[in-house]
Amino acid sequence: MQEEHPLIQVARVLENANLPYCLIGGYAVAVYGEPRATYDVDFLVGCSREDFKKFLERCKGLGWSAELRGADPGDPVGDVLRVYRPFAADFLRARPGLEESCIECAEQVVLFDQKVYIVRPEYLILLLLRAGDPRSFYDALGILRVQELSRKRLDKEELRCLARDYGLERNVELLLRGEFRWNLRRPPGLF
Repeated sequence: MQEEHPLIQVARVLENANLPYCLIGGYAVAVYGEPRATYDVDFLVGCSREDFKKFLERCKGLGWSAELRGADPGDPVGDVLRVYRPFAADFLRARPGLEESCIECAEQVVLFDQKVYIVRPEYLILLLLRAGDPRSFYDALGILRVQELSRKRLDKEELRCLARDYGLERNVELLLRGEFRWNLRRPPGLF
């Protein structure tokens, strides 16, 4: 019998713990845009700090090697639970605003013959642009290109509207014009 893909194993553990989540990172980019190499599976998880700590214990109870890194004030990522073995996975505890909205608006897709929740492409683009690094910009640009070429449902007006809501309108306009900037503006208050 073939072992389940780590992405499916992790999604199942999140669902069994009744934690709302959505897939982000390289696997989500591959669903909507241009696939790239990635060494881990990334999820946003909607829960309290206390529930996040309980989830860490659940992971350890499964025999997974895992640790929790709490966020410092101003930390751009927030709380991260990292699994090292038997595979690599990062769980980012969703913060109020964009990250919580990503989970609330997530959609179900079938990956590796299983249904999982994934961030919608408009929200993924915003997460990538907020990161502000070159790889993330190219990932966002790849999503835009693939969605346009395949006539998929990326809603540019919704993207613009969401960008205004989260202070990323300049970054989205640069993306839509195809203008690369190494120093994309990070909105105040997010970091």
